[in-house]
Amino acid sequence: MASGIINGTNLLVSYDAGTGTLYPIGYSTSCTLSITQETRNTTNSTSAGWNTRIVGDRDWEVSVDALVSMTTNNPNLNFYAIFLNHIAPHRDKFLLRFGNDLSGDTFYQGEAYVTGMEITGSNEETATYSVTFIAAGPLVQSANP
Repeated sequence: MASGIINGTNLLVSYDAGTGTLYPIGYSTSCTLSITQETRNTTNSTSAGWNTRIVGDRDWEVSVDALVSMTTNNPNLNFYAIFLNHIAPHRDKFLLRFGNDLSGDTFYQGEAYVTGMEITGSNEETATYSVTFIAAGPLVQSANP
């Protein structure tokens, strides 16, 4: 394998729901980090009919697909932790880390809210869930020690 290439199996979304400890989302099967950059239109009478733009707000979002586990006593099997937070009246922010835990590798971290959660259970198939988090602040790049 070429240096610097990450196997998707090693890519983790970890979360802290206020305990001070980051836990990987258990039984995850895929994850996505999306970063967007809005633009503002600055087209004017001197732009010769061409649209011109400057940068605006940035945003980020993380989505995860995972297998549903009904075990509640292990924080790594955290469907319940995410679900209970999502339906609670106070709906706390999660501290998310997107990356891996390999020494020296880069990861991205920031606070986010759950914006959607879906459970799917087809007949005779493994139950899965999807959860989407949206930024509640900046996304910061760092590296594992």
